[in-house]
Amino acid sequence: MPQGQELYLLTNEQKKSIVEREARRRLYGVWFMNDGEPIYITGDHYFFLNYWFMNADTEDGYPEYRDNHRYYFYFLDYCDKDPNCFGDIFITQKRYAKTEIALSRIYNHATVGVNTGNLYGMQSLNDKDAKQNLFARVVRSHLKMPELIRAADDGVKNPQATIRFMAPLTRTTKGNSVNK
Repeated sequence: MPQGQELYLLTNEQKKSIVEREARRRLYGVWFMNDGEPIYITGDHYFFLNYWFMNADTEDGYPEYRDNHRYYFYFLDYCDKDPNCFGDIFITQKRYAKTEIALSRIYNHATVGVNTGNLYGMQSLNDKDAKQNLFARVVRSHLKMPELIRAADDGVKNPQATIRFMAPLTRTTKGNSVNK
């Protein structure tokens, strides 16, 4: 994904093509070769691996591919598509990245248009824990997103309590912007 100065060298058509390609991948997933074996990962898993900065103990702070995560994302995808499923209860050991997976899925769904009209959230022990633990992680990753796919926000550089995502501007009427 082009960033910084590389981004300014692209035409609007090239930028649009990248945004559309990434939206398809985030919605429908991708196939790739892993040690000569074709592997499918869901759109949420693709987003998690490529865009969710979690400050992990890795070379770049992003998650590494793990096969057990792939199966969990398959399960979550199945739950999303089953109209009789109300969600899942996932019990596992610490350090599995449960919270990061849940936060990345919420962000991906909210910003790529999955289940449009829904509200998204997570439960925490208390307000302080939610702000310092969950919200801080969302802000950290949101600010690290590539410019082309980052959700438009209200422009606050160091949000402490909320990030307001803004609807994209679609047209202007007599100098006034009108939201979609």
